[in-house]
Amino acid sequence: MKNIFAPVLVTICLIFLASCDKVYTYEYRVKNISDTSTMIVHYHFRNDSVDNIVALPAGEEKLIYITHHGVEGKGPHFSPVANDVDSVIVIKGSARSTKDLRVDDNWIYSVSHSTGLYNATISDSEF
Repeated sequence: MKNIFAPVLVTICLIFLASCDKVYTYEYRVKNISDTSTMIVHYHFRNDSVDNIVALPAGEEKLIYITHHGVEGKGPHFSPVANDVDSVIVIKGSARSTKDLRVDDNWIYSVSHSTGLYNATISDSEF
């Protein structure tokens, strides 16, 4: 009887752990696809207490925010960016980008393992 108790207990624990929901993360990245111009990105996310500013040199991509949406079943799931993004303003010189990064259509969503990836690009033509 003792010989069967340990494998049964281990099996029950493994089944329990396998059925648990996971916590997923979401990353927001912005890429400057300009050939020569450095851009400045001002951004604020709803769960962040500060406004952030980052320089984005030509051809570079920066991770601007990581958020956790809590426990989700079989995610990560696309969620409207307005749930996280309060504002993202891109400036080149003295011009402000015409691309509104609070709109879902301006982000490309994909999934990599347990991370939802939101990617946006900014080009010279958007100023």
